[in-house]
Amino acid sequence: PFNSLMFASNATTNYQLTKTSNYDVNCFWKTPMFNVAPSIVDEIIVHYEPTATGARVDLVLRYDRGGSNLAVGSITHAGDGSRVVKVFKPKQRVEDFRLEFDWSNGSATNNFTVRKVEVYGHALERQ
Repeated sequence: PFNSLMFASNATTNYQLTKTSNYDVNCFWKTPMFNVAPSIVDEIIVHYEPTATGARVDLVLRYDRGGSNLAVGSITHAGDGSRVVKVFKPKQRVEDFRLEFDWSNGSATNNFTVRKVEVYGHALERQ
């Protein structure tokens, strides 16, 4: 409603609602949990803005009601250079899943911006 991305947070006992400003690496983003039982997550494609030195995000696939996780990989300026799309192929069997993006290993001055995420997979026969 304010033409800006808003965040709700709590630091100890202080609750805040604020818009974005500057960069911070103490953050993460989690998708909703998707019920796809039983399936295989074949491919995750992350589209992102061009990066600068130190930019990084780590990706985790959390599945089976949050009881298991797979560190899918990272996107870094050092490792991925000037690319703006990265494809991960986890080939993981899941009952449900969500993606978790973590910026804690990145740069507070050179941000990492995710533009779009695509997830592909296939259903398995119920037993």
